[in-house]
Amino acid sequence: MLREPMVVAALGFLILVVLLVGLLLFRRIIVGRFYLWRFQKGKLWGRLLNRMVARMDDPRPAELEELTFAGRITRELLQEVLLARMDLLVGRSRLPLIKVFRETGLQNLSLIELKSRDVWARRRAADSLGRAGGREVARQLIVSLTDPDEDVRGIAARSLGRLGVQVAAPHMVTLFQSLEEDFCLVIANALVDLGPSTLLPLTRGLVNDSEKTRYFSALAISRICEEGRCRHEVMKALPMRRATDVKAVYPTRLNDRLRRLTRDESPRVRRAAVEAQASTMDVGATERLEQILADDPVPEVRAAAAKALGDMEAVESAERLLMALNDHSWQVAYEASRALAAMGAPELERLEQPGLRETRAPEWRDEIRELAQEASLQQGSLMGSEA
Repeated sequence: MLREPMVVAALGFLILVVLLVGLLLFRRIIVGRFYLWRFQKGKLWGRLLNRMVARMDDPRPAELEELTFAGRITRELLQEVLLARMDLLVGRSRLPLIKVFRETGLQNLSLIELKSRDVWARRRAADSLGRAGGREVARQLIVSLTDPDEDVRGIAARSLGRLGVQVAAPHMVTLFQSLEEDFCLVIANALVDLGPSTLLPLTRGLVNDSEKTRYFSALAISRICEEGRCRHEVMKALPMRRATDVKAVYPTRLNDRLRRLTRDESPRVRRAAVEAQASTMDVGATERLEQILADDPVPEVRAAAAKALGDMEAVESAERLLMALNDHSWQVAYEASRALAAMGAPELERLEQPGLRETRAPEWRDEIRELAQEASLQQGSLMGSEA
């Protein structure tokens, strides 16, 4: 009597094992064939897109017919292949693929997804429009800057930076207050990509109540105005009807706000303001930078001030930089020595003074002395060439 249930259980277990093995084999065959189809289709479309780029011409009707998609799977595959090719191209070589993105309907579908309830669909659409869309999608992306999801807002801001939509700059600056630090950095980089025309909204951001807005505005200004090329590029980038606005903002108002920002309660805001002053070559700020170098309680801010004085070649600040060589922080002493070396001032001989041996950064003494020797040689060569 006991054997019959055991036999039935064994048969049931055997049947279950056979069904599971069959299901796994069936799944492997189906999935394998799907990935093989996907690979072959992607390869075919990739070759077709490569021919369009090589020809630098609009897509032909027959080519667009080959790029048609019937469902979600083929649409996502075509979009993936197209965006992968777009990321490898720059300038006018992207134009044929931008037209493919528009004429195959991918752009319109992405615009529809931008209003979807699915947050992942909105993120994907904002990214796709920034990578392959035209400037005509700018208005919809600007609307997405107010999306309830912060990832969508950050991706939309990055996309606007890629497309070069300068009118979106004021909206992008307002996002600093509400987004996480990582996305704020993305937006700051997007504003840098937009160029000097973003200085107007960024200058307003310097007096914002939000610490993040003040910091990232100063950071973006520092990168935009690198090497003191700011004024010429601003006047060239903006329309002439706004030239009076530019004169009101740059350099007077911008420099004034940066100087006030060096007294901010946040150390990183003070450091960013100091770096921005060096980038704008605000020679009128040297006295304030010397005060920061002497009195600021944060070593990183003092080091930034020393570096700024060196970048601005403020030879009149050499005495203060010499005093900073014995700063409690090795960063400050190191940046002060580099600043003096960059100036090539006659006082550089004092870099090797005995008092330097008392510095609290003994591991940097040798490198500081090497900088002094290099600067002395440089000064000697300059004097020889003048003679």
